Amino acid sequence: MNRVVSALVCGALTFGIHTAIASDDGPVVVVVNGVRIEPWEVGREFQKLLPQTSFHGRVEGDRRSELEQQAAEVLVVNELKRQWAGREDLAVDGATVDSELAEVRARFVDETAYHAALNEHGITEAELRRAIMRDRLASDVDERILSEVPDPELGDVKRFFESNRGDYVTPEARHVFHVLMHVPPSADTTVWERAENQAEAMVANVREGRTDLVTEAEERRKDVPPRYRDQTGDLGMIHRGALQANVDEVVFTAQVGEIVGPVRTIFGYSVLEVTSVEPPRQMEFDQVREAIDSRLKRERREAALADFEKNLRSTASIEWGQSSAAP
Repeated sequence: MNRVVSALVCGALTFGIHTAIASDDGPVVVVVNGVRIEPWEVGREFQKLLPQTSFHGRVEGDRRSELEQQAAEVLVVNELKRQWAGREDLAVDGATVDSELAEVRARFVDETAYHAALNEHGITEAELRRAIMRDRLASDVDERILSEVPDPELGDVKRFFESNRGDYVTPEARHVFHVLMHVPPSADTTVWERAENQAEAMVANVREGRTDLVTEAEERRKDVPPRYRDQTGDLGMIHRGALQANVDEVVFTAQVGEIVGPVRTIFGYSVLEVTSVEPPRQMEFDQVREAIDSRLKRERREAALADFEKNLRSTASIEWGQSSAAP
């Protein structure tokens, strides 16, 4: 068997195969209304969660146990949806399942390697096909439930806006002019001290009217690496949080027309002037109507799906193995 290809399927493909997940007490086992969810299925779902939670795809200890439990929970809900779909005569096109199964097979060098992988993990092709069908049915059930959620009406959107006006305010913005006294990251203490003295002298000269920041920015731009040159000069309107924390604090406590700095950053020393301030402004309904409509749609759909899943679980028989505590 080609283990590189097998690893690709196990770890990256949505419908891949993965070894059973074991804990100190043994593999995760759960039975939903008499239907057993196999440990390899939990492992497969666990692999889907890894890219969302770990940059390197590796987790250990309590976090791993937490993700194993989360994976099992997903499968419990998917199995309940599959059973609900059967009662509602909701079926999946077999050709769709066959196509997704073919995607798994195509990632092996040949049929022998594919079946060897199945055998290694104790899985039959029929079991893998059923798992794919269950997940597809669960997705179709979600679409059915969400399609029945009514969209918010205009009155709903207006009432939400009136009740939450404080959330729809443009934050204070400040027009900032900036001169960067660049210092290379590898510079020693002497270079930093010299740059600080030059920046302090520049501030004194600007405050006493012997020069201005526009002139200083033009003269010093050539000393700034190209990728930082757009940070020297007129920065336009800046909202709080757009600059480094210590620079941000100086800018948003400065008076209009005040020359502030030098402020040390990872790039060198910054000298700044706030030329104007735009205070917070209440946004008009038409400016936020679409955003509120989208928010209400999303919240209603999330609530409908959560209620549906809660109802499915409330009447279900769910038996957990020793390695996964019941929720």
